[in-house]
Amino acid sequence: MIIFHNVVYQTKAINKLRSQGIEIPDEMLAGISPYWTEHINRFGIFQLEMEKKIAEIEYDLVTEAVITKI
Repeated sequence: MIIFHNVVYQTKAINKLRSQGIEIPDEMLAGISPYWTEHINRFGIFQLEMEKKIAEIEYDLVTEAVITKI
């Protein structure tokens, strides 16, 4: 689930940069990995806000990114 989360937010960031006219070479994107672990607190205390509304996942972003590469 963490990798999926990272893919969604990486895709949003890449699309935002591209919409601002910033070119991102394929070579640079090839070096990006959704397997980040620095921000994961596996052994610490987790504070959950159960009443917090979460943003809907835009599944078409992920599909769009995969289709563009095929």
